[in-house]
Amino acid sequence: MRTLERNKQYLWVVEPVGKVQVMDRDGLPTGEFETQYSTPKQIKLALYPTLGDITKRIFGDSMDLAYLSLTDTDVMSKDALLFYNEPTSNFDTNYDLKVAVIKRSLNHWNYGLEFR
Repeated sequence: MRTLERNKQYLWVVEPVGKVQVMDRDGLPTGEFETQYSTPKQIKLALYPTLGDITKRIFGDSMDLAYLSLTDTDVMSKDALLFYNEPTSNFDTNYDLKVAVIKRSLNHWNYGLEFR
């Protein structure tokens, strides 16, 4: 019942694809790394608040999550960033939700989402 189409809303997602070393203005490495993200794509997800006992059974008490989402297929990876509106740039600072934890069940994937 939680994966019904009528419960889903459109979101934009970007996936982390790698890390690139940050260079200073002289072209020398700074020792810092910046995450590179994929092109934004639109998906439909059902978001549910994490207030119930089921969320605690799936993810435990120690997780401070904002939403729970369930899907029939694997649509996101850990640390994927979600946006309510189409993002244009600065993905790592302008996102609305982040995939904090993923738990695979027998028939579906459970995503624990946290706020920025």
